[in-house]
Amino acid sequence: MLEGKLRPILQKIIFDKLTLLLSKASYITPNRLTFLAAIIGLLIIPSLIFNYKSFALLFLVLSGLLDILDGSLARSQNLTSQSGTVFDIVVDRFVEFSIILGLYFVEPSIRSIPCLLMLGSTLLCVTSFLVV
Repeated sequence: MLEGKLRPILQKIIFDKLTLLLSKASYITPNRLTFLAAIIGLLIIPSLIFNYKSFALLFLVLSGLLDILDGSLARSQNLTSQSGTVFDIVVDRFVEFSIILGLYFVEPSIRSIPCLLMLGSTLLCVTSFLVV
């Protein structure tokens, strides 16, 4: 709900301008941004393990921003594709799993059930997405 109201505003103020800048660099592609989002999302795991919560949050935000930018860039350059969409969705789940795994590794004996429930909710979400 919050994203539905904020996203159009942020798209106009921030992401459209960033997309315009990025489209001038031929070496920056939507898939490369998606891949970078995955790498940054993976950094959440060691950040949580070593108790760098601020870095974990920063990496989560950066990964999310790149997730928005890759789609914006693909649409602006007319480079949308089914394979790019699949890659984007897989990376989104990869980042979600990185968060859950990082939280689990902090205190496995205490967080095993909550992490299992989070994984289960992700599985149900993906299943409902695929069914619809």
